[in-house]
Amino acid sequence: MSEEAAAGTAKRNESGRDVRRGEFVTCYQAAYPRLVGQVQAITGDVTVAHEVVQEGFARAWRRWGSVRRQDDPVGWVRRVALRLAGRRGRRSRGGQQPGVSDPAAAGSAARSAMDPQNLLVLDALRRIPEPERRALVLHHMAALPVARIADEEGVTEDTVDTRLSRGRAALADLLADDGEAELFEES
Repeated sequence: MSEEAAAGTAKRNESGRDVRRGEFVTCYQAAYPRLVGQVQAITGDVTVAHEVVQEGFARAWRRWGSVRRQDDPVGWVRRVALRLAGRRGRRSRGGQQPGVSDPAAAGSAARSAMDPQNLLVLDALRRIPEPERRALVLHHMAALPVARIADEEGVTEDTVDTRLSRGRAALADLLADDGEAELFEES
């Protein structure tokens, strides 16, 4: 290969890397806050949410060539982050049943800056079983259709429908005293 051809190839490769880097940065900037909110709503811990979403994006960057060609690169990062959060939770509880952390200890500075209505919903989510919590967050916050949730969770669509119904009922009961139950009425 001549020097000119090698220089042209190097320039095209650099240009391709710049394009991929730009796509990744755009994806990260658009999705990071949303994913942290979703993972926080499931785990109950904003610090864990930031850490696992950051790790999810780090893993996505290492595989960006293939991740970027998927139908939903953000969904890929979310699945990785949720798996990491689940592993972290099981390790920190010595293999006990996964749950969520105490909200009083989970990112208290961030919690104090949150809207009180959001805090009510997060606290209520923390008190319902994880399968229902995951279904509600994925459906209402991540805007995933039931079929997609079923696929990601490895369950049937009927199971997701049941989890959504139970989760909405539990949230309605928990929020009724605060006048917030209409947030999760059947949709």
